[in-house]
Parts: sequence; C-alpha cells; structure tokens
Amino acid sequence: MTTSVGVAALVSVALTFGLWLAAMVTPGWFILSVANSKPPAIYTNDQSLFGNSLEDTNYQIPEKVSVSIRMSIFYVNVCNNNKCDHIPFDKLPSHSKRTMENLPSLTEIQIETVFAVSFCVISFFIVLLNFGSPSRLLCGGILMFIAAAVEAIVVMRMSVANVDVSVLLGSTQTLLTAENMSMEIETPYSIILAGIGLLASIVSMTTIGYLRSKSRQQATDGRVLHVYPNTNAFTILQETY
Repeated sequence: MTTSVGVAALVSVALTFGLWLAAMVTPGWFILSVANSKPPAIYTNDQSLFGNSLEDTNYQIPEKVSVSIRMSIFYVNVCNNNKCDHIPFDKLPSHSKRTMENLPSLTEIQIETVFAVSFCVISFFIVLLNFGSPSRLLCGGILMFIAAAVEAIVVMRMSVANVDVSVLLGSTQTLLTAENMSMEIETPYSIILAGIGLLASIVSMTTIGYLRSKSRQQATDGRVLHVYPNTNAFTILQETY
C-alpha cells in the first residue's frame, strides 16, 4: 500500500512539474486579438482621416487587419495576418502596449514561476530518495506547499489582469465599432494549464502527507520492537514450567 502511494506521490509531483513548465513556456497567459469587424470603409477627401492631404478623390483601407498578441512568461508573440514574430515589449504598437500595461510585471511573474517550478523539482527528488524518512518527507511536502502557493498567486494575478483588460475593452467597444475594429481577449490556456497543475499539487501534497504518516508509524513500531524484542519469552517460560 505504501509503495503504491509513493508511486502516486511521485507521479502527481511530476505531473505538476510538467503542467507548470508547459504553462511557463507557452504564449497563452494573455491573448489579445484585433481584427476588422466590417468591410473596409471608403472615405472622400472631406471624410478622410488624413484630412485633405490625399490626392485621390476616394480613400479605401487597403487590406484587412488581423493581429494577435500572445504573451508568454518570457516573450510576446505577435501575429499580423498569420505572420508571427517575437517582438520585445518596448517595440509593441502603442495601443497594444497600453493594453498590456494593465498586466502584472513580467519580471515578477518570471521570478515567481521559476521559483515554483524549481521547488517542485526539489520536492520530487526529496520524495524519490527518502520514502522512509518522515522529516525529509515533511521537508518535501513543505516545499511543494510553498511552490503551490506561489503558483496560485501567479494564476490569480494573471486571471484578474485578464478580467480587468476585458472590462477595459468592453468600455471602449463603441469607439472600436466606429473605427470598424474589434478587440477581444481569448481564453488564456496557459492559466488553465497552471490551474490544473495546482490541482495536481494538492494531490501530491496529500499523498506526501500520507507517506510521512506511514513512515512515522513504521519508525515507531521499529523502536518498540527494539526496546522489547522478547515480549513472548515470559509466556514461553510459564508454559514450560
């Protein structure tokens, strides 16, 4: 029974690590899509957004706009009409930069996620190498708890940021519609991966706690047998005489 629980503990910790690592490297913490919501409008010189500087009588927006901004922990992936590239934050378009300024600091998120993943790895090896040591299993469980708490903070901060940006975009929807544009926040799948990893971490902490309890019980039984090794000797003497 203890062996099977130990395997379950290792599998759950490894699963937690895999999910958190996948969430950390994928560009799905924040996804902003910008596109034309209507066919391009045709303007006369009097109606042109560029005043009377155009020589042509009419002006038409030449091509459809379709931009997707996907944020990872370490980079921003920008796709313009299905042509994608990694762009530094300081080189993003001004309207996209203003939107992403509503998000938490990338440096803080990077530190927190690396911290959580690192502690998860350490916890895995502690559990792997110390099945029979209650104190070390306790150490592994504590490290796992700290990692889960930090990752939960990251998930909460990024979830709140996504909601805040969605509300902000909703308040400007009238203006965007007037410009024949639409902006929307897509499902942040990296947050979902990290959230599933949190559930796996709860399972891992539970199994590690069970392992520690069993390990302490076995250690206590071993000490009792060591102190009273011949508990049946007196009974044997009584039966002999």
